Amino acid sequence: MNMRHAVMVGLMGRHADRFHEYHAAKTLAYSVCGALAGLAGIVQAARSTTGQPNAGMMYELDAIASVVIGGTSLAGGVGGVGGTILGALLMGVISSGLDMLNVPSYYQQVVKGLIIVGAVMLDRRDSK
Repeated sequence: MNMRHAVMVGLMGRHADRFHEYHAAKTLAYSVCGALAGLAGIVQAARSTTGQPNAGMMYELDAIASVVIGGTSLAGGVGGVGGTILGALLMGVISSGLDMLNVPSYYQQVVKGLIIVGAVMLDRRDSK
């Protein structure tokens, strides 16, 4: 995180003591991120009724796939929250459907990877 990004997202004002406000904004951003990660861990442990160190493996693939399916360009500059929410819902439907069809988890990850590759190819084609 740099000062320009902190100003853009509203963590910092434009005309303040740059050094102290920047570090306060950085501390706030990391604190919120850590608190939300902790909350996610608590929710995951409550869902699985146990604490497993590898319970969240490959969730980053789901997150990237949701964002790309939602229309956000991996090159940056284009996208929105609404599309990402729709992408997350679609990824949930795809994951549930593959679970109901008893597709092994390895092949589910392959399908999600192919979806990302296809969405990136469509994005690249549309941007030209």
